[in-house]
Amino acid sequence: MVRGDVRRYLTDVYLYAEKLPAHQSVVASKLQSINIITAMLSARLIDVVAAQSGSRIFTEHELQVNEIKLAATVQRHIDELLKLDLPKDQVAKIRKVNTKFSFVKKSLINYDDITPYFLVHRNIMTIGDLLKGTSQAIAGS
Repeated sequence: MVRGDVRRYLTDVYLYAEKLPAHQSVVASKLQSINIITAMLSARLIDVVAAQSGSRIFTEHELQVNEIKLAATVQRHIDELLKLDLPKDQVAKIRKVNTKFSFVKKSLINYDDITPYFLVHRNIMTIGDLLKGTSQAIAGS
């Protein structure tokens, strides 16, 4: 029951965030988007693999979240950030995010992929830490 409530909540948060206007800072907005999407995809993955019925647990409402589209959005944001003229330390962190996301992307969009899920979760947590540091550096500039 609790997992179902969390699934609905994550879906509602995602759908609400999609309707919000972009943040004033394009870079901060992209970093925030990457962080939110990767955390949500990771939570959905862990929820699905913990359920005996797999991805059939999703209701019609929850199926509005398209994992493939979200992963493409994250990759597009990363690519756009790498093209910007950011300080070297921030570029290095974004490259690390890109490497870690590339490692887990297939598992986040294909629930049948056999990957140690603790590795996926750990990489997503590291992505969050890297993005937090990058966001703070941008806010301080």
